[in-house]
Amino acid sequence: MRKIVAVVLLICVITSLVAFPALALPPAPSAWEVVFEDYNRIFYMTPTSDTASQMCMERLIEEHGKERMWICSGLYYNTTPLVNIYYVDELYFRLFFSNCGIYFANIRGIFHPLNRPNELDRAVVSFFRYGSYVRSYSANYLLRNFDWMDPPRTGEWPVMRVLEHNMSENTLSIVTMDDRAFTFDITTGEIISSPRNMPLLPIIIATMTAALLAVIIIIIYKRKSNRKDDAV
Repeated sequence: MRKIVAVVLLICVITSLVAFPALALPPAPSAWEVVFEDYNRIFYMTPTSDTASQMCMERLIEEHGKERMWICSGLYYNTTPLVNIYYVDELYFRLFFSNCGIYFANIRGIFHPLNRPNELDRAVVSFFRYGSYVRSYSANYLLRNFDWMDPPRTGEWPVMRVLEHNMSENTLSIVTMDDRAFTFDITTGEIISSPRNMPLLPIIIATMTAALLAVIIIIIYKRKSNRKDDAV
């Protein structure tokens, strides 16, 4: 029985050593595109020999064809021939675009894995215009409570648990692991709403409601007091 248990434990250890590092590896480079029909534009992301291994490039050429793999990463007018609007010189696995394609946000991993807690100062959400950097926000800026950051088995700490992209409204919304909600304007990179930047209208409504309730309570209390005095 002890031998069986020892064998099972050994298998579990070997499996974890093989599986968990594999889970931490970034996805393989791929070629992808996004079409902006209302603006007759298309964005191409094309790995190069500098960003992908020779074996990966051979696979991509076989899958997409040489003509597709010759298109440099960037935004184009979707015409024949293509007319470039801007290029990007970095390999992105996924971007969150505005409805026109001119602006986009990049998130380092959909759930922002951090390999070490001291990486909290690195950029988590970055914004670009015409492929050029505009601004970014670090994990340290977005988070306030770090109690959840117990070292997981994969050696990574996710920063967010919810992400919503509304291309038609040009917004990107996230909820961090410590339940702080942010909504960004993709066209400017600015925060529309956050725990420290609540919209003014809800605050005004809440204040007026509280004041009205206070007035009503005072009036009711005075009327009851007057009735007691009259009864006496």
